[in-house]
Order: sequence, then structure tokens, then C-alpha cells
Amino acid sequence: MSARVSVVKGELVRWEPRSCQVCLRREAKRVYNIHITVCARCTHRDCCLDGKALYELGFPQ
Repeated sequence: MSARVSVVKGELVRWEPRSCQVCLRREAKRVYNIHITVCARCTHRDCCLDGKALYELGFPQ
């Protein structure tokens, strides 16, 4: 994963997200299930790149 940069209380903060595989898959599945109900492309079964990436993270082969 790449580092993220955020502004917190007016200061630039850099952090690197980390998680175990179980937590990563659980969160990816949760977000994927939300995503496919609100994304214009995914609701028409024409998966977007974000939907495909979330699916691959949450449901590895």
C-alpha cells in the first residue's frame, strides 16, 4: 500500500495504512457491497475499476 497524506488540525500528516489479511478482506467485502449499490457503472453490471479492485481484495481466487 502507498502512504497517504492528510491535513489534521492544519498540519500535514503522512501515514501508511496497514492491516492483517483477515481485516483487509472483511473491509474490502463490506465496501464492495456498498459500492455496487451506488456506483452508476456497477449497478448496471458494468464494473468500474474501483469495483474490480475491491472485489479482488475481498474475494481472492
